[in-house]
Amino acid sequence: IRFPRLKFVLSSYEFLSHAHRHLLERVFQVPVYALYGSTETGHLLMETPERDFHASRETAVLEILNADDRGIGELIVSTLSNPLMPLLRYRIGDLVSFDSDAYGTRFVLHGRAADAFQLPDGKRVTVKDVDDSLSETTGILHYQLRQKGEAFQLRYVPDQGGDSVDEAKLSARLGALLGCAEI
Repeated sequence: IRFPRLKFVLSSYEFLSHAHRHLLERVFQVPVYALYGSTETGHLLMETPERDFHASRETAVLEILNADDRGIGELIVSTLSNPLMPLLRYRIGDLVSFDSDAYGTRFVLHGRAADAFQLPDGKRVTVKDVDDSLSETTGILHYQLRQKGEAFQLRYVPDQGGDSVDEAKLSARLGALLGCAEI
């Protein structure tokens, strides 16, 4: 297959995992950036080359509701740019956190609230937490982590053109994150 030459790739409307980002970068050999938003709100955040997400102050006001001790909470959006369908304090269903400094506000996407795991000790493990724990693992194109009771099951699609997966290291890393002996 012959792919056109691109300057960059934009990913949108879905959490961009490390595995998917690496695959897109490998295939197209250009930087990959994520846009964040929803069908109802349009794009709300754009990723910079430093992999920070910044909001457009002209399109919406963003709030965080029910933040946990790490500052991760539900994203609440009030739109500013759609007079035909204004949304006030609209609950998108995603988890975010943010840091503010003299240079502005940097948002961190943590994935869908419905996809987060609640551990027996009350700790919430987000999609980003799981993805970050797998970021050093090579040889995986796509993965799924499911919780059944207190046990977890990992399924993945191996990268036929990449390294083999060190399953013992992978299981230990996820076990440490999720507070269980093995995955």
